[in-house]
Amino acid sequence: MSPAGDGADATVAATEGGPKCKASVVAGGSGCTFRLGLGYPYDMPKITILSGKDDITSSSPERQRTARQRIRKIDPPPEATLELATEMAERVYHRTAQVRRGFIARASLDNEPPPLAQILRSGRGSSTRLRLYLSLLWIAAGDPHTVSGSAQAWATLLGLQDPAGKGARQVRSGFQWLAAHNLMVIEANPGVGSTVTLLSDLGTGEPYSVPGVAISKDRQPDQPADRQHFYVKLPAACWTKGWLHVLSGPAVAMLLVLLDAQAGRPPDHDLWFSHRVADERYTISEETRGRGFAELDAFEVISTYRSAVRSDQLGAPRVRHVYRLNLDRLETSPTG
Repeated sequence: MSPAGDGADATVAATEGGPKCKASVVAGGSGCTFRLGLGYPYDMPKITILSGKDDITSSSPERQRTARQRIRKIDPPPEATLELATEMAERVYHRTAQVRRGFIARASLDNEPPPLAQILRSGRGSSTRLRLYLSLLWIAAGDPHTVSGSAQAWATLLGLQDPAGKGARQVRSGFQWLAAHNLMVIEANPGVGSTVTLLSDLGTGEPYSVPGVAISKDRQPDQPADRQHFYVKLPAACWTKGWLHVLSGPAVAMLLVLLDAQAGRPPDHDLWFSHRVADERYTISEETRGRGFAELDAFEVISTYRSAVRSDQLGAPRVRHVYRLNLDRLETSPTG
């Protein structure tokens, strides 16, 4: 894969040999590093704990046991995946992937489900599509927001099985879906792979812009920042440590949801959701939420515990599940 440098001079090409795929420099260039602070705070809707069935109980003991059993069977990320991710991280200066919060959540009930929910609902291959697009946001953030590479190289980066065969077909199918839903444009280059141009992660089909840069560029004096550019960040370790290989689509999605909920709050802030807020803001099914939360808990990316909910004197005692992110865990190997 070859991300276009921020100065349009730096390119990286994927060269294939045997079972591994490495990145090598074919043209120099300094590029531009986006060194941006935390995403701007975004006012969440007031989170209300409702009574009875409306309390969220996503991380049930049964789900947690199932998640622990699943991760015990997961193989470590392929060495070729970690090597390619490390080389790509060096070429993009170990920057984070900036994900607009409008990709994760909708700001109004009048809006369609956000792109994240649409990807999760896309059926077989949804996990590959999600990981592909997040990888594009990481690699192709440099102007002009294009990246060239073979389907095998992308399959290697994601750690898909049989990257030269089945994995490459999964990548091509994923690209076709993302292009059809206005998230990217793909141009076939016979013999040398495809060139992908990133489009807005809001799913509008508009040209992509780095959210942190767009905030500074579009902000008017004495005016609040444009909320559509508020964002969360995924660290490069999601790729270099192999997390995007081992986490399922629901787990990656709920990591994004928790980052959205935590934005503007202290790192140790406790997070919880009512069914109403989860349904209206994220439009992700309870089953997907539950699987994702349980898997993140099993990997110790989050801590989950039960907290008593105050009720009136005559009401039955209730509890809610509370989540706390442990982002330092992402800087270590998921299987080490």
